[in-house]
Order: sequence, then C-alpha cells, then structure tokens
Amino acid sequence: MSSDIHVALSYQDGLPPELIEEFFELVSVEGAKVVSKARGPEFFAALEWAVPTVVIAYLSKPYFEAFLSEAGRDHYQLLKSAISKVFSRTKLASQDSKQDRSQNFSIVVKLEGGETLKFVFSDFFDENELTTALDQTKTLMQEHYRNSPDDVISKAVGTVSPPSRSVYMEFDIDESKWTLIDPMSEARKVYDAQSKHKNSRL
Repeated sequence: MSSDIHVALSYQDGLPPELIEEFFELVSVEGAKVVSKARGPEFFAALEWAVPTVVIAYLSKPYFEAFLSEAGRDHYQLLKSAISKVFSRTKLASQDSKQDRSQNFSIVVKLEGGETLKFVFSDFFDENELTTALDQTKTLMQEHYRNSPDDVISKAVGTVSPPSRSVYMEFDIDESKWTLIDPMSEARKVYDAQSKHKNSRL
C-alpha cells in the first residue's frame, strides 16, 4: 500500500457494490485518503486462520500517527461505523457464518520491523465486542508506532517461533484483549487433529 494512503479496502468480487459505496461515504471525509480494489477468487490456505478474508481493511502508519491525532481523532468513530456495517453484512451473507475465526473480515497493518500483522476477527462478535476490539486495535497500533520495539506488539512478535514476516493476532473475547497466534502451534494442532482422525479410521 502506498505510504500516503490512510485506508485501503480490498474485497473479493461479488460483494454488493452499495456496501463498498457506503463504506466510502462514511470514511472519505476531507483529508482522508481512501482507496479500494476488488480481487478475484483466491485459493484458501490449509490453516483456517490464514485464509484470505472476503474483506480486508488495510490501515497505514500515517493513519495511526497523523489522522488519529487530536485534530483527527473523531474519524476513527466513522471508521468503526463503516467497519461494523461491512462486518455485519459479510457475516450475514456467509453460508459459513459463526466460524470461530472469521473468513469474512480482517484488518492488516505493517509493523515497524517489516512484518505484516493481520488482526483476525471472530464471527461470534456482537456489536460491543467488535467495538472493544477496534478500540484496542487503535491503542495497540498507536503505541507500536510511538514506542517500537518496546511496545506490546513488538514484544509479542518476538516470541513467534520461528520468526515470520506474517503474524496474526486474534481477539480473546473472554479476556477482552488481542493475543498472538503462534503459527507453529496452530500448525501442530491441525497436524494432530488430522492424525487423530486418520488413526480413528484404521
């Protein structure tokens, strides 16, 4: 994503055009640089949490640094409203609604260390949980860009085994906070589940 863009929306072909238009109407206020791009069908990854989501909102460093300053802080309320509408509509339209990890919506950001961080949402979210998750996303990313590498996200990413250029966090509803997903741990869970299923059929 270009360094001068604040918000970019990537979505799979076939979404109702009015949904994208509504997002733009809410977010595209004066001073906000917002773009969107449709994409064709994609192959799904083996691990559910790594699956490309139907809608991906890319939020840039300039957005967190400048646009969420004192002068621009009210824009995040507009962004949350726009995201809430997209999240609700894509979840309702999905035949596989109520997945533990959503295949409908995610937020992607670029970290100071060069890694790509994907915030993985849940289709179990209600409106209050979604709002809480989005508020914490803003807080974590503002802290990251101000204090890296001494912030929560940088320290969490440093624990991933092995180090990866793509990292994932999911929102723990019970704890009401974002937690890191360890790719190796997730891969082992999938492998163990497949092995158990295979052995049970022997």
